[in-house]
Amino acid sequence: MVEPKSDDPVNGVGMTVGLWTVFSIVISLFTGSFIAGRLAGYDGMIHGFLNWASALLVASVLGAMLVNSSIKTAGSALGSIASATGSMISSGGEVLGNGLSRVGGGGGGWAEFV
Repeated sequence: MVEPKSDDPVNGVGMTVGLWTVFSIVISLFTGSFIAGRLAGYDGMIHGFLNWASALLVASVLGAMLVNSSIKTAGSALGSIASATGSMISSGGEVLGNGLSRVGGGGGGWAEFV
């Protein structure tokens, strides 16, 4: 349920959409299989069950492939962010190290004042 006046108005919407999607797919497959079974005649129950089971199996495989692809994409994005962050930290450390070596070594830094 969406609460427009709260701080996070869409909290829980993803879970609700996911559950409703699964529920509606199962119900629609059941209804389609029931109709296929009723129209098949003598072996209608077998036709309806096989229609429901095969469609549910295909939907499950496609859903698993979608989740796998989403996880790979998120992992790739996080990996590139981590790589960029590491490069920035490395270059920052190099700049800091060069600055400290100039202050402590030759070239007229703090050594002249001590």
